[in-house]
Amino acid sequence: MIARVCKAGAALLLILLAAWGANNHRPAFAASAKEAERQAAAAKRESQQKNVADELQGIEKRRQQVMEKEAALAVKEQEINRAAAALDAKIKELAAAQKTLENALNDKKKKDAEYASERYKKMIKLVKGMKPEESAKLLDKLDEETAIGALNQLDQKTIIKMAKYLNQPRLVRWLNDNLQVATKK
Repeated sequence: MIARVCKAGAALLLILLAAWGANNHRPAFAASAKEAERQAAAAKRESQQKNVADELQGIEKRRQQVMEKEAALAVKEQEINRAAAALDAKIKELAAAQKTLENALNDKKKKDAEYASERYKKMIKLVKGMKPEESAKLLDKLDEETAIGALNQLDQKTIIKMAKYLNQPRLVRWLNDNLQVATKK
C-alpha cells in the first residue's frame, strides 16, 4: 500500500511540477514569440528600407543619365543653330553675289545690244548710201537671217531700187514673211 501511495504521490508530484513548469515557462515562450515577431517586423522594415534606398539610388542614377543626355542635346542644338546661322549667312552671301552677277550680265547685254544696234544702224546707212546693184550684191553675200533683217530696216524706196538686183528666192521669202505678218495683224 505504501507502494501505491508512493506511486500516486509521485504521479501527483509530476502533475504539479508539469503544471507549475508549464505556467512558469509560458511567459518565456510568449516573450520569445513576441521577440521573434519584433525581429521579423524589424527585418521586414529593414528589407523595405533597403528596397526603397535601392529604388532611390536607381532613380538618382537615371536622373543623372537624363541630365547628361539633356546637356549633350543642348550642346548639339547649339552646334546645329550655329551651323544653321552660318548656312543662312552663306545663302545670303551667294544670293547677293548672284544678284551682282546678274546685274553685271544684264549691263553687258545692254551694252552689247546698243553696240550691235549702232553697228546695225551704220550698216543700214551704208547700204542705203550705196548704189542699188552694189547694196544688192552685199546683201546677197550675207546669211539669210541677217539679210532679211537688213531688208526689214530699209525703207520701201531703197528696196524697190534694189529688188531687181537681189537674190530672187531671198526677196520672195522676205515678201512672204512680211505679207504673213501683215495679214495676221
